Amino acid sequence: MCSVCGCTSSQFLETGFLGCSECYKNLSEVIEPVIFRMFGLNEHTSSFSKNFFDDEPRLSELQEKLKKAVIEENYEYASLLKKEIDCIKQGGE
Repeated sequence: MCSVCGCTSSQFLETGFLGCSECYKNLSEVIEPVIFRMFGLNEHTSSFSKNFFDDEPRLSELQEKLKKAVIEENYEYASLLKKEIDCIKQGGE
């Protein structure tokens, strides 16, 4: 349970939404596996492999998904996409 807003892992798994920015820290054990499944990763790594994101088509696809998420006002998903895009632009670090 998030110590700030009270969001539970069950609520996150049911709705896909978090209550506040601290949920990412407080519910990380539940959130991370979901995120990795969303992006087709089989396991957690401390940082994404540069080779995984080493193609321009992947970046373009993510940018299109980001635009769509913003248009649909799906800001939580847009935030995840933005972080992944930033990761790619920084070389996977």
